[in-house]
Amino acid sequence: MVVKIFSSFCFSFFISYISAQQFKITDIKGNGISYVSVGISNTDKGTVSDEKGFLEFRGLKNADTLVFNHLNFKRKKFVIDFNEINSTDTINIILIENVFSLKEVTVTGKNLKTRVIKNKGVLFPGGSIIYENSEHKHGSLGEEYGEIINKKRDFIVRQLNITCLKNSIDTCIFRFNLYLIKNDSAFTPLLPKPVYITFLKSDKKVRKSVELNNYIPKGRIWVGLEIVKYVGKGSCLFPLSFSNGYGRISNSNKLEKLPMGLGHFFSIKGYYVDSN
Repeated sequence: MVVKIFSSFCFSFFISYISAQQFKITDIKGNGISYVSVGISNTDKGTVSDEKGFLEFRGLKNADTLVFNHLNFKRKKFVIDFNEINSTDTINIILIENVFSLKEVTVTGKNLKTRVIKNKGVLFPGGSIIYENSEHKHGSLGEEYGEIINKKRDFIVRQLNITCLKNSIDTCIFRFNLYLIKNDSAFTPLLPKPVYITFLKSDKKVRKSVELNNYIPKGRIWVGLEIVKYVGKGSCLFPLSFSNGYGRISNSNKLEKLPMGLGHFFSIKGYYVDSN
């Protein structure tokens, strides 16, 4: 049995006044910013820029508000105004760098024992989360699946472990996200720079371990895996677990609970610390 978790908020582009609008997203020096999450405010429509900062957004309407979001830059909104833009032009969006400020951490010897911070959950036999990019279903860039973990102590995340069952797409690139959730709506990024995980085409099971060394404060923490790039057609399968997972699009803070309490089968390890 295969369980396809495509999410009820799959990205569908409807006929609108602009069939396709080109954007280039840069920093203040003009350098293209890779894998910026972009979506229409208060909707489930979104996509991700390519590695050079370019993207094409389809189905925009007059007065739509686009939200541009990247870990290392401040979120920016852009309102579509047909009187000001030409659909044949490429609109340049400039993002301002985001400065991170985390508390000082004191690490003592007794806190250095590495342990599981987020476990994989109980494996759901035969089930899969499927990221698909095919003639029948265009891959939904920016789609993300993960969990909320509640921690009463600060910790250092040291390792992410994830397994891909098989991948018929030439290349899939995912972004590992960690956010502090406040008031059920504010997502504050906790990683100072993006963490990307690449899975190449393979008909065999591939396990990836990503080494990290990042301070995470106590509280409600979102742990998610977001698809940012497909190269080629096919599908990429990951095991499912009973782990109370959620889905979301990366430009939105709206979480949608996955059916049957299912979620991604991955874990993170680290150790607890004392903070000043």
